Amino acid sequence: MTSDFEHIHILQISIHSAELVFTHAQMGQALVIHGGLVNIARGSCQLTVTPVDILPKHSCGTLFIEADRPVMRAEISLQHEDFSALSSALSRPSPRPATMMASLPEPLCVSTEGFLFIERDSELEIAELKSLVPLR
Repeated sequence: MTSDFEHIHILQISIHSAELVFTHAQMGQALVIHGGLVNIARGSCQLTVTPVDILPKHSCGTLFIEADRPVMRAEISLQHEDFSALSSALSRPSPRPATMMASLPEPLCVSTEGFLFIERDSELEIAELKSLVPLR
């Protein structure tokens, strides 16, 4: 007997746009990335990526999901070198959209049609972030 739901541990995001934001008063910067969810129907995600000196051991960020809206938010920390490399890679023209994959230690429940099932607002750790940037 098959289930009408599956549990996913990877959130796939197809990048639509990316902006480099400078906070001059605090001498900081961030990448704000907007994208569509690939493996969840009718959803989008806004990722705010900031550079840090030292990453936490068990997580590179947090994913915020509202139960009544199809928009997720993620706050990601990357080491300065990785932040610069990602910013540079997203600045170049690409033959197709870049994709980000967030590994989640806790699974998300998704119907076979791709609809996310959650009962209340959720905050999940992001264990790892992978970026796939097409090259010419």
